Amino acid sequence: MSDQKRIPDLQPGVRLILPNPHSKFASGAVKEMRNHDVVKRLQELAADFPSSVEDRANFRRLGSEYVFARKLIAEEHFRGSWIVLVRFGRSLEERFGLSSEVPIIYSPHDDIQSRTVTRIPEMLGYLPDDRSNYTRWLTFLSSSDVRLAFKLDEFSDATKIFIPLWRKSQDSDAESLIRDMAKRIHSIDPYTQHGSVTGDQFFGRRVLLNSISANVKNQQIPAIFGMRKTGKTSVLMELERQNRIAAEESSGTTRTVYVYQDLEDLPDIDFGNPVRELMLDLTEKIRRRLSESKFRTQPLSELNEESSLLEFKRAMQRILHHNSSRNLHLVIILDEIEYLCPPGAENGRLTSTSSLVPQFFGVLRKLVQESAGGEGGRVSLILAGLASASVEARQLYGRENPLFSFAKPYYVSPLTIEDTTDLLQVLGARQGFHWSAGAATLVHTESGGHAILVRELASQATRNIADHGLEIVSIDESAVRSVLPKYQRAVSSQIDQILSHIEKFYSTEWQLLEHLMSEGGLDEFDEVYPAAINRLENLGIIQLVDNKWTASKLLALGWKASLDPLKAAKSDAEKSQKILDHIATGESKRLEFKTTFSVPVAGGKESDVRDSFIKVGVSFLNSIGGTIYVGVDDAGTVVGLKKDMQTCQGSLDQLTLKVQSILNASIGRAVSSGISISFPEIKGERIMSVEFPASPEPVWPQRAISGKSDVLWVRQNANTQALAGQDITSYVNDHFHKTN
Repeated sequence: MSDQKRIPDLQPGVRLILPNPHSKFASGAVKEMRNHDVVKRLQELAADFPSSVEDRANFRRLGSEYVFARKLIAEEHFRGSWIVLVRFGRSLEERFGLSSEVPIIYSPHDDIQSRTVTRIPEMLGYLPDDRSNYTRWLTFLSSSDVRLAFKLDEFSDATKIFIPLWRKSQDSDAESLIRDMAKRIHSIDPYTQHGSVTGDQFFGRRVLLNSISANVKNQQIPAIFGMRKTGKTSVLMELERQNRIAAEESSGTTRTVYVYQDLEDLPDIDFGNPVRELMLDLTEKIRRRLSESKFRTQPLSELNEESSLLEFKRAMQRILHHNSSRNLHLVIILDEIEYLCPPGAENGRLTSTSSLVPQFFGVLRKLVQESAGGEGGRVSLILAGLASASVEARQLYGRENPLFSFAKPYYVSPLTIEDTTDLLQVLGARQGFHWSAGAATLVHTESGGHAILVRELASQATRNIADHGLEIVSIDESAVRSVLPKYQRAVSSQIDQILSHIEKFYSTEWQLLEHLMSEGGLDEFDEVYPAAINRLENLGIIQLVDNKWTASKLLALGWKASLDPLKAAKSDAEKSQKILDHIATGESKRLEFKTTFSVPVAGGKESDVRDSFIKVGVSFLNSIGGTIYVGVDDAGTVVGLKKDMQTCQGSLDQLTLKVQSILNASIGRAVSSGISISFPEIKGERIMSVEFPASPEPVWPQRAISGKSDVLWVRQNANTQALAGQDITSYVNDHFHKTN
C-alpha cells in the first residue's frame, strides 16, 4: 500500500479495514478500536506518519490494538511528536509480563539523540490521568533515523528497554516484532540493577513505605537506616514517586516540593565545616525547587556564604508564613546522614564547628514543629543513612541531640518470601521465565532476602539459558543449586562490604556478632543489649530459630576468619588514601608538614627542630586543633621517617617514647595525654601523624620555645604566630570564652 493510496482511504466516512488477529493470537485478542475520538486521532496520526497504518495492522495480527493517540503541539521540545498506547493481547501480555498498555512514540526527527530518549518520561507526563498506568520499562519508538535500532540498543538498560518499530524496507511480517521484542528484552538482564530502583522495578517494603508516608503526613520525622546496597535510596525515591502520583490524583490544592540532599560529599568534621558547606548547597536547592514550583524565594536569595543557621531559619519562616505558601508542603530528604554524625559523634568533643551539627538539627526540628497544624506552608524532614546516631544518641558533640526521641527510626529489612517470589516472577516474565515455588524459596533462603543478593542469584540461575524464542521456561531448584558456588563467589565482596559497615558504624552490634560466631548464641545478652540485637535482626544479619539467635545466611557466608588480614590491609589502604588526599590540600590552619621531628635537614640544632614542632603543636591546641605529618616535606612530598628512626635504633616504640617524653616536658602530661600519635604507611613510607585537639583553655609551654616564654602561640591560616601583651588578652577572651 503506497502512501498516496493510504491517506485517501482514511478520509472521514471511510473506515480502514484492519486484519483479524492471527489464529495463534486470537484467544484474548483486543477488540478493534471503534471509539470515534480515538479513531479520528489515529487518522490524524496516519496523515503525519503514514507508516503508522501498517504498524497498527501488524499489531492487529498479534491480537493487539492502538487504544490511545495524542499529538504534542504546544510543547516546544516535543512538537510534532505523537504518543500512542498499544494494548497487547493476553498471550503476549503473559509472554512478556505485561499488565498495562505500552507507549509508542512517533518522532518527526530523523536523527534521534540521547536527549530525545531521556525526555520520553517527561513526554509521557502529558498523558491524561486515566492513561497514567502504562508500562514504564518498555517503549516503542518510530523514526526515519536509519541508525535508530543501533541507537536504541545503546540507550536501553534493565530499567528501560526501547524497541524500534520496523520500517517498510525491512521485514514487515507481524511476527518479526515478537522476535525483535524477544531478542532485545532477552539481551538485557532484568535482575541486574545498579543504583536505586522505583516504579515497576521496586518490590516489597510496602508496610515500610506506608509507615514513612504516615510520618511525613503527620509532621513526624522518619529516619531510614540500613547497610549499603540494601535499598535505602530506592525506598526514598519510591516514596517520592508514590506521593507525587497521589498528589496529582488528589483533588486537594497542596503542592509537595521534594528536596533531596546527599551528604556524602561533605568535608570531614575534623578537617572542615560540613554544616557550612551543607547550608550553602541546601539553601540553593530549596530556592531552586521552590522557584520551579512558583513559590516565593526572595528570603533565601538574600542569604550569603556568611549567613548563620538562625538567619536560614528566619528566611524559611518568612517563606512558610507568607500567604502564597499556604498550599506548600516542603519535604527535605537528607541522605547519608552518617557524614554529619560519624562513629563517635555521640562522644565527640565540642568545638565551634562540631556544635553546629546539633544546632542544624535543632533548626530543622523547629521548622517541622512550627509548620505542623499552622496556616502557612508545611515542612517535613526525612533522614536516611547507615548509622543511627543522628536520632538515637542522646548527645552529639557534647550537646543535647534535638532529634533524640523526636525522630522515629526505621530499618530496611530483607524482603519477605512473598516479596522475593514477586520480584522473581515479575522480572522473569519479561524473559519468559517462570519460577517454581521450590526455586523461589531456595533463592530466598540462600540470599537471606537481601534484594541485591536475590537479584544476583536470579541472574546467575538464568544467565546461561539459551535463546528460547517465545517458549516459557520453568526455573526449578536444580537450576538454582547448580550456580550456588559461582553466586557465593560473586557476592562475597558485597557481603564483605555490608559486614564492614556494621563493624564501622555499630561497635556494640559488631562485638555481639563476634561473640555469636566464636562462642555461639546471644541469649545471655538479650536483656543487656535488646536494642542492638533488635537492630541486627531488623537488618537481616541474625535470625531467631527455635528461640535461639543464629547467623543469617548473609552472615554465615561473609564471616570468614581468613579474610581478617585482607580486611586489615584494605582498611590500611583506605586510611593511606585519606591521608594522601589530606596532604594534597596543603598546609592550612589545621595542617602542618615536618620533614623530621628532631633531625636537622639543612644544618642547625636538634633543639631548634624540636621547638619548631612543639610551637606548631601548641598553636593547634590554642586554636581549633590540627595535625602534624612528620616525614612530609614543605612541598607535600612523602619522604618518610628514616632520619628520625636512625636516632631510635629503627624502633617505632622508641620514637613514640621520645616524642611523648618531649611533649610531656614541654606542655605537661595533662595536656599531652590528649594528643594522638600514629604511624601510617603512605606509598611504602612510614610517616608520623600527631593529632592535637583544640584545648578548652590556653596552653602555655613549661619552658621557653624558640627563646620565647611570655607569648601565646596560636594558628592563623597556615602560619604559627606569637601573641604578646594585649593581643593575648583579646585572643583568650574572644576564642576561649566564645568556645566555652
